[in-house]
Amino acid sequence: MTHAHPPVPPHAAPRQTSGPAIASLILGLGNLVCLFMLYIPCLVGLILGIVGIRHTGASGTRSGRGMAVTGTVLNGFFAVLGPFIIISIISSQ
Repeated sequence: MTHAHPPVPPHAAPRQTSGPAIASLILGLGNLVCLFMLYIPCLVGLILGIVGIRHTGASGTRSGRGMAVTGTVLNGFFAVLGPFIIISIISSQ
């Protein structure tokens, strides 16, 4: 008596990580290291983070949603607080 094995489903190819998500996270961490002094890259990182979130959404074809969200939060935080910190540093001198 031979036992028939059920067919093994093929392994799904791993999804590629979203490039904008990675770039947003790198820019957010760069702003953290440079202490809010990179305002233009901060805005670019915020936009890339939003694009990364869209790429990795529920029907998205790419992975990296956590990186996109983290990059968006970091860059958004620095975009809002950066000018206040720069002004307070300038006015204290």
